[in-house]
Amino acid sequence: MPAISPAFSSLIPQRCQPQLADVAVAVLAQDKSESDPADSPATAKKARASRKLPLNPNEKLPVDEAWEQYFANNKPHAGDVADVVLRLHQAKKPADMVACLEAALRNGQGQPWMYTVLALEMEQIGRPAEEVRRVLLSMIDSQTDPANLMYTAAFLTRYGSKDKALDLYRHASQVDPTRPEPYMMGIRLAGESDNVDGAIWAVTGILQRGWQKDYEKLHRDAIAITDALEEKLRKSDRTEEADRLAQAVRAARQRDLFVELTWSGKADLDLIVEEPGGTVCSFDNPQTPGGGILAHDGHGADQKDCMDRYVCPRGLPGEYRLRIRYNAGNVVGKRAVLRSVR
Repeated sequence: MPAISPAFSSLIPQRCQPQLADVAVAVLAQDKSESDPADSPATAKKARASRKLPLNPNEKLPVDEAWEQYFANNKPHAGDVADVVLRLHQAKKPADMVACLEAALRNGQGQPWMYTVLALEMEQIGRPAEEVRRVLLSMIDSQTDPANLMYTAAFLTRYGSKDKALDLYRHASQVDPTRPEPYMMGIRLAGESDNVDGAIWAVTGILQRGWQKDYEKLHRDAIAITDALEEKLRKSDRTEEADRLAQAVRAARQRDLFVELTWSGKADLDLIVEEPGGTVCSFDNPQTPGGGILAHDGHGADQKDCMDRYVCPRGLPGEYRLRIRYNAGNVVGKRAVLRSVR
């Protein structure tokens, strides 16, 4: 089983930190302080300390019964529950964490992050895979954060629920269509499970939205997966599905507008595209609501980097205005080449 503890504390919201760490799962952050703004720092600190939950609310009972009794009779602040779970983790008491989280959820005091943490700890203490899977499925309706959705999808994949995992990747892309990760994870999963609809969604997303660094390799890999799936479908006499997939790939590879600015010399030029809807695609705004993407921003010195590239897979009706801005350096011949393809 892979190690999971090092990143655990980043899954739990903490009041005392202004921002959560950039980890695989980003969850809701609580306010830095729950005290009245007028309270002094000393008063606020004392108030927080007075609400700290014990690691075991009743030493006379088994830990699961103790937490069940506690949550049945108390409604602690969400931040205090997060705090005690984190302290239980630091004390290396995974079974106690599971008991605390299960009791909170049973008594209607759940928080979105609890499901992911509970699943991780249940796996660590050896709970049956079906129980872990049920927890993951239970969290779906409570999640709206793309990172959490993708994390849960990866977990479900491990437990064999590939179709449900693919649904979560699609949900994550609907929440934030600009993120390439759901499509990247989804295309592999769709290829492994022969899911034609999933493959169409994923390859379309990658070819139309996946324009980050090294996008050429990302596009090639996606097409290789769909080509392999298409071949497999044809060998299985699933010709109609194969044709539908091939047609979707061809459509996704189309570009309404492609603009490339090239020059020579140790110089930095900027390509700026004013789009019909009023948006502007540039170095400062490389991806716009109008569908434009600055796929490459060059700054000279190396000849292969003397290039800016703008792509708009699905353009808007209207006029596109192209501007070139000189920033610095010497352009050979004081000339640049602007090429556009519609």
